[in-house]
Amino acid sequence: MEKFGFVYLWFDRKHKRYYVGSHWGTEDDGYVCSSKWMRTSYKKRPQDFKRRILSRVYTNREDLINEEQRWLNMIKPSEIAGRNGHGKPSTSRYYNLQLVVGDQDYSKRKPRPKASKEELLRRKKERRALERKSSEERRESWRQNAMKYWNNADPQEHSRKIKAGRKPTSSESRERYRQAALKREAAKRAMP
Repeated sequence: MEKFGFVYLWFDRKHKRYYVGSHWGTEDDGYVCSSKWMRTSYKKRPQDFKRRILSRVYTNREDLINEEQRWLNMIKPSEIAGRNGHGKPSTSRYYNLQLVVGDQDYSKRKPRPKASKEELLRRKKERRALERKSSEERRESWRQNAMKYWNNADPQEHSRKIKAGRKPTSSESRERYRQAALKREAAKRAMP
């Protein structure tokens, strides 16, 4: 199946709201739209949306952009939410946030040059050096904090804290029970 461009109109039955957009590809390739707001609504309740193809463009992407702009020019600025419109998102008739197609001139856009293998290796080394530096800094910070703690800490206090948080072993628990029983007996004898 050959790719071509088309301008589409989505309709949200629940909110009575539209979205005009274009796509270079096939009609059944799974593309929904580029609007985050509309796409989020569509993902939540796809059964409420219906798409209609307004026009097809078989020549090139620039003609497709011009065709989409022609359809967007038919929308009143007051009917959209965003910079160009005066409506609020809850009251707007369109999911479109602006009435201008994002990147107007595809023919003048230059592709980004691909990086050479040497450049990619250099970038990778820089990333690793940064990661190594940050992990070394983190390790040094932990070391400094530990030194502060141990320089100010009382070793006997620390061992008491550890013993207090530890569950008693069977001999320790037996000894505690024995001491508690002796105290109870002494308390009973002391009573008149």
